[in-house]
Amino acid sequence: FLLLLSIFSICAWENTACATISFVSATNSASLVTTIDDDGSTVFVFNGITDGDSAILTFSTDTTCPGVAMTGGAEFGTPWTCVSGTITATVTNRGGMSFGPATPENAGTFYITFSDPPTPPGSSTPPTALTGIQIAVFGDINSWDLSGDITDTGVVFGIELSGTQGGEAHFRMDLPQAAVDFLGGVLGVYVGGKPDPFSSVTTNEEGSTSIAVDIAKLSPAQGALVASDGYKTVTKKITAGERKLSVGFNKSSVKTGKSVKIAVCAGAEFTAGDKIVTHFTLGSSALSLNKSIKLDATGCGQSSVKLKSIKVGKLTAKIVYKGKKAKSTLKVTK
Repeated sequence: FLLLLSIFSICAWENTACATISFVSATNSASLVTTIDDDGSTVFVFNGITDGDSAILTFSTDTTCPGVAMTGGAEFGTPWTCVSGTITATVTNRGGMSFGPATPENAGTFYITFSDPPTPPGSSTPPTALTGIQIAVFGDINSWDLSGDITDTGVVFGIELSGTQGGEAHFRMDLPQAAVDFLGGVLGVYVGGKPDPFSSVTTNEEGSTSIAVDIAKLSPAQGALVASDGYKTVTKKITAGERKLSVGFNKSSVKTGKSVKIAVCAGAEFTAGDKIVTHFTLGSSALSLNKSIKLDATGCGQSSVKLKSIKVGKLTAKIVYKGKKAKSTLKVTK
């Protein structure tokens, strides 16, 4: 099994600094099991609380505050803080994670680490706008790593995770308003580099944004598949950035005559209440089937489509809105 201790490379970004962090205390019987040095960043491994229980973890730093807090096998209960050299994070165990295959010795452990976002080309420091981000991953996940790209054409930021084929994966990311603005304002989620209109993007009252991606079954679609020692591992990249016009199905395949959900999201510019008409083709043939989807206040919408009398083949949904085009495909089987 390839995914043993090569789990983290949080500080592998070129010119990315990592703060020196030390563990201080934990509540509710949570205990520090061990620490792992990852290219200068410390990964803290905990157990002692059961699935669904929470603990307040306290750390200290003798350098500047880190920009990003990240936990695996757990979720953040409240926003983490770093004040006067003291870092406080409240986490809830979500079943824990393990290094590689689960064993009695490491099952149920959860992890937390602190890092900085990537440094843009031509800069010597990470963007301060991305400070305060928190990321949580849990489920049937063997490894995770920060992922992002800052170029002249845009910015995306998130993670790359790996898990056993067929397992579940859950991703949560909370971004302060400054980070939202830096990433493009109206955010969209990209899975495997492609927009995912079904992902949950919530704008909170204070201007922050919460993103949730729940993958019920890890599959090679929009991800890389690697087989080793009998295991089939799927790797997926999940990032957030400025939203682009997108359309998608909630399944990769469906039987003819059945129903499927279809979702659309407009780009950063939209008018709530507008209707986007979805046109369908089967192979190279245009179908009389059309679906009009109304945009809600967030600029997205979804509906159910029954594939009545649709033959076996590759079904493509196409949309046009404000001069932009998008499409998605679905396999129709017997």
